Amino acid sequence: MKKSNRCIMLATFAVFVAFMAGFFLSRATQQTPVVQITSYTAPQTEPTAVSQDVVVFPIDINTADQTQLDALPGIGEATAKKIIDYRRENGPFHRADDLIGVKGIGQKKLNNILPYITIGGSSDEDTGS
Repeated sequence: MKKSNRCIMLATFAVFVAFMAGFFLSRATQQTPVVQITSYTAPQTEPTAVSQDVVVFPIDINTADQTQLDALPGIGEATAKKIIDYRRENGPFHRADDLIGVKGIGQKKLNNILPYITIGGSSDEDTGS
């Protein structure tokens, strides 16, 4: 093989190797998506005044509105409405165990929300929005 053909082949090979090296290096340095993990903080002993978008635990199940109840773990919008309806029809809850009377709340769900609730006085104005 002629020397000039060998040089062309060698130069072509060198360009190919440089291209592939750049390709693999650029893929290796691409950023991967960041996953943010949040966790619940321990319930506070004293509720504090905050904006409407933030729910402060523990919440009083006798005065909590639908948004506050919906923030409880395992309690969705429908169950929050059932809690408000139950409270409206039967009066205030006297013990946390009274929540078992609400359709959709069993012992397991009650155990999950116990750290986040408190039992206080009744509300004259339930806002079941």
